[in-house]
Amino acid sequence: MARLQVCLLWHMHQPMYRDPETAEYILPWVRLHGTRAYYDMPKVLGEFEGARAVFDLVPSLLWQLEEYVRGEAKDRFLDLTLRPPGDLSGGEREFVLRNFFMLNWESNVRPLPRYWELLHKRGRDLRTVDLVAAASKFSVEELRDLQVLFNLAWMGFRAEEEEPVVRELKAKGRGYSEEDKAALVEAQRRVLARVLPAYRELAQAGRAELTVAPFYHPILPLLVDTNSALRAMPQASLPPRFSFPADAREQVRRAFDFAEQRLETRPSGMWPSEGSVSPEVVELLAQEGCRWCATDEGILLRSKPHRERTNGTLYRPYRVQVGERELAIFFRDRGLSDLLGFTYAKNPAREAVDDLFRHLDEIARGATGGEVPLVTIALDGENPWEHYACSGRDFLRELYRRLASGEGGVELVTPSDYLEKRAPVDRIDELHTGSWIEANFHVWIGQPEDNAAWQLLGQARAAIAEKERQVREGAGPADLAGRVFAAKEALYPAEGSDWFWWYGDDFATDSAAEFDSLFRKFIKASWRALGEPVPSRLDEPISRRAGPQANLSLQEPQGFIHPRLDGRIKSYFDWAGSGVCLPHGNRGAMFRGDGLFSALRFGFDERSLFVRLDPLRPPGETLRLADQLRLVVASGERRWEFELPLVLGESCPRQVCCPPSDTDHGVTNALGRASFHDIFEVGLPFEGFGFVSGDRVALAVRVMRQGVEVERIPRQGYVSFSVPDADYERKNWKA
Repeated sequence: MARLQVCLLWHMHQPMYRDPETAEYILPWVRLHGTRAYYDMPKVLGEFEGARAVFDLVPSLLWQLEEYVRGEAKDRFLDLTLRPPGDLSGGEREFVLRNFFMLNWESNVRPLPRYWELLHKRGRDLRTVDLVAAASKFSVEELRDLQVLFNLAWMGFRAEEEEPVVRELKAKGRGYSEEDKAALVEAQRRVLARVLPAYRELAQAGRAELTVAPFYHPILPLLVDTNSALRAMPQASLPPRFSFPADAREQVRRAFDFAEQRLETRPSGMWPSEGSVSPEVVELLAQEGCRWCATDEGILLRSKPHRERTNGTLYRPYRVQVGERELAIFFRDRGLSDLLGFTYAKNPAREAVDDLFRHLDEIARGATGGEVPLVTIALDGENPWEHYACSGRDFLRELYRRLASGEGGVELVTPSDYLEKRAPVDRIDELHTGSWIEANFHVWIGQPEDNAAWQLLGQARAAIAEKERQVREGAGPADLAGRVFAAKEALYPAEGSDWFWWYGDDFATDSAAEFDSLFRKFIKASWRALGEPVPSRLDEPISRRAGPQANLSLQEPQGFIHPRLDGRIKSYFDWAGSGVCLPHGNRGAMFRGDGLFSALRFGFDERSLFVRLDPLRPPGETLRLADQLRLVVASGERRWEFELPLVLGESCPRQVCCPPSDTDHGVTNALGRASFHDIFEVGLPFEGFGFVSGDRVALAVRVMRQGVEVERIPRQGYVSFSVPDADYERKNWKA
């Protein structure tokens, strides 16, 4: 008998990128993720007999995939890939240089030497790059290589294994031809055509449970009633009330109908968009045929009766009854889900999976009374793998091999498997209203930009509702019913969660302007379909960020600093003028909870580099969760990594790696000093690196526990600065 059951739920999601005015796809993520995770994920699971998982697929994603397969979808990135580089205008060359490095550099650009070379020629930090000047310095051959390498780097491991052209072009490395480029794009299309059949085959073989999220990925509780956000955010400032339960029902019903037609199965469960639930949504889902749904552990801990987070409470499904309907709810383990989504990416596959099995073993050993815990791990199915080596190939194969073999008494199940054998016993009397992010809706409503977007959406929906009333009463022109239908069709995509995700200060993206524009275009289209004037407010951007995003949580050094390096906070002035990176400030397409440190501060005097980390927890708890820091320092092609034991008191940094290419500049002896008490501080002399004034230096910190990276600051990329010269203080002095 199994000691432990594990349910893996992979949520696959993209919003609708199709511009309603031009029919052009404004961003390429359906196409590019389609050649990686959307294909890798079902195929790698199918390699291991006994492996099972849930794939929660958003219909707007599948709909767009089908358009690409039929050759009906066009995006600007694809158009500028196919264009001979000699035919590109100046603006198009700048677009390519700006956008064709949009993927994780360490895991996808650095392994391709020519791609890495082109990145350095353009410049890493767009805030300091003159794209007009840079574009003039790129030759036709370099631009063609960039066109190929961008698309090549997005190809996943199964595409590389199945498509000879992908392997051949990677081996070629540079000097690509127009024929090479065309062959790669054809390989893309072949892979995309195999994506949906791969999921259907798994479902038909009983290897996967396929579910769908609401059609355009809306936050269902907020469609039902935006005022329901006050249950979790009683002090929030909300926009004028938006309450259209019929839209929420339509988004769910269409999703199930779509799955029945395209996936050849009618789902019995759902991960609702962003794990968002409320009593009203549970009732709606049950009425539409759902037997189960899944959400985050934070919802369970805030529901009544209140429960503590223990093995006996989290690792089981619950019954929720609303009116005459009942639903089973599964709650994900947030910590384990974040390990897969964020932490394991920078660790060797075997060590990462070893760590996961240690956690699973602890859960199994904590079971009492013969109970077999059910652990639900739910996360994005596409976003993590960009940060893993080889698109997650080694990690996923190691994970599925060991889980499918029953190692440690683990059995893989799906929610429907579980419910076929037993019904949940425990009940939730009053379900909390919230999402998988901090059990509330602060990401999508309550900030000025979010509220402005809801207001524009609400005005259009209210206008449609008024025309619907006229249709019911037989008033208005003969074609009014058709206009109403078309207006609702145009507006449904604007109800999706992604537009609100990027509004406000929670998350940052280089594509903020595109998301903002597309949201407003959907609303404009609904007004036009009604035959009504388009409000002029829709011509004005909602987002304050209209261009490539700097890391808004980053401040570069403003002057020399002279810290004591004793690990104690004695004077504000010790670090006044330092650079600051707030790792939990603006985030990207995935959310994770707070890590171990609230801030990374960095700076220098004439001779040394200084780094400081501010813990979120007391020292003893920090030491329980991490035992080592690794400071990564890079300049150009040179790179160093220093091991910093995380112990109370003083320690000396020790170099732990230096790539062969760096041997001429290697740091051979331990140098500098570090200290940890209230804060962690370290100083390293510039002379040990061979730096000279003006050199651009990048740094990052890896937080380790038993050899496994548990946090990285910043989460992606590096913070950077220029090595100062003797005149630095005078030039940066401010009255």
